[in-house]
Amino acid sequence: METLMLACESQVKAMSAGIDNLILLSDEVVEKTRKVTDEEVGMVVTEPGLMSFEANMRLLDRKGYKTGYQYKLSKYIKRQ
Repeated sequence: METLMLACESQVKAMSAGIDNLILLSDEVVEKTRKVTDEEVGMVVTEPGLMSFEANMRLLDRKGYKTGYQYKLSKYIKRQ
């Protein structure tokens, strides 16, 4: 949720310069960025926000709230 809030705030600030002054990214740039991100993370997450959501659920579980959430990405998490 924090990432979403930061993205929204950035968009509102950029729009204050005027819609005509914004430079929109091409679909090609967006797709290249998505591929690079997926490669760096080492997995493809098809559900936006899933990693952040699971991270927040883990924080709640570790604080003792016992959410009972069944993690979808647990095989990618390194256990210590």
